[in-house]
Amino acid sequence: MNTILSRILVAGLALLGSLSAQSAAILTAPGSVLLGDAFDVTVDFDVMPPLEPTEVVVGFGFDVSGLSGLSFTGATVDSAFFDSTFGTSVAGTSLFGVASNRLTLATLSFIADTVGAAGASVFGDPAASLFNGLLIQDSLDPFSTRTLTIDGNFSVQVLDPAVVPLPGTLILLSVGLAGLRRSAGQLRAP
Repeated sequence: MNTILSRILVAGLALLGSLSAQSAAILTAPGSVLLGDAFDVTVDFDVMPPLEPTEVVVGFGFDVSGLSGLSFTGATVDSAFFDSTFGTSVAGTSLFGVASNRLTLATLSFIADTVGAAGASVFGDPAASLFNGLLIQDSLDPFSTRTLTIDGNFSVQVLDPAVVPLPGTLILLSVGLAGLRRSAGQLRAP
C-alpha cells in the first residue's frame, strides 16, 4: 500500500514540477470571411521541448475564449485522439499515445457575427485544471509525466457581403455595357 501511495505522490510531484512549461498553439484560420459565413480553424501544436524517444502525448484540453465578432459553434477532435471533452471547450485522449512533436489537436468551427476584425483564443493551463494543457507520458514509466500549457490566438477580417462585388458580376456588367454602346453606335450610322 505504501508503494502505491509513494508512486502517486511521485507522479503528483512530477506533474507539479512541470506546470511552468509552455508551448504555443498554431491556429490556422482564413484571412477573411463574409458576414454570416461558417468557417473552421485548425489547432496545431509544436511540442517544446521536443518529446524524448520514450515519451508520447496522451491527452490535451483547452478552452476557447476571447471571442470577438464570432460565435463558437463546436469542435472536432483530430482522429489521433478520442473526444473526451469534459469541463473544457475541447479535449482529447489517446489510449496508446501519439509520438509526434507536431500535432493537430482539433478543428474549431465558428460563425462570423460582426463586420471588421474578429478573433478568438485558446488556452489550456494544467495548473488550473487536470483537463487542461497537453499531457505527455513516458511510455516506459507511466508515473513519469509532464504537462505543457496550450496558448494561442487567431484573427480574421469579416467582410460585409453587400460591399464585396462578385468578380463575375463585374465582368458581365462591363461586357453588357460595351455591347449596348456598340449597338447604339451602329444604330446612328447611316
